[in-house]
Amino acid sequence: MFENCRAKISMEELIGTKEEKSENSYEGIILMYDPKTECIYLNLEETDLSKISLDVSYRCTVFLGEEAEECVGRVRERFLGKSGNILILQIENGFYKININ
Repeated sequence: MFENCRAKISMEELIGTKEEKSENSYEGIILMYDPKTECIYLNLEETDLSKISLDVSYRCTVFLGEEAEECVGRVRERFLGKSGNILILQIENGFYKININ
């Protein structure tokens, strides 16, 4: 469904009831999307995986040509694999379309 699409993840921090996005964002290519487990497998290319926190939520924006979809999830795993720096994002709220223009 999203394989080979570009994606960007951005850390979200919750402060009280006010939601703020962190300046930390990382871009990569989606290797695979598993709808059964609701996980996105991302190749974050040159990103230093140690900078990615395991205990915060991330907003993931998937770019589909002229359109984009977003979801919020948590990092399940991060590791160096044969394909590069791999991050597995567990989706928490499903996908919704956004306007990127």
